[in-house]
Amino acid sequence: YIANEKGNLVINLDQVKKNILSKSFNVIDARSLERFEGKISEPRKGLRSGHIQNSFCLPFKELINFLHIIKILIKNPPNLKKTLCLLIIE
Repeated sequence: YIANEKGNLVINLDQVKKNILSKSFNVIDARSLERFEGKISEPRKGLRSGHIQNSFCLPFKELINFLHIIKILIKNPPNLKKTLCLLIIE
């Protein structure tokens, strides 16, 4: 397997720091909400608790569950649109 890096898809630390003010792109944090909010300590040594300013929390576990729900709904198209609207509103 030969990997090909797609540099346009990689954001470096300097770009993230500048983005705090410019808000040019969204930063999504896939950690748990408790870690994102700094309510529990980081399990990785040397990392501060909390999150990057203006970032959004989308916990990986919840995303996986959401995708599972979508997969089930796709099998029953008449309910898909209605259910997705309800999920977005909530």
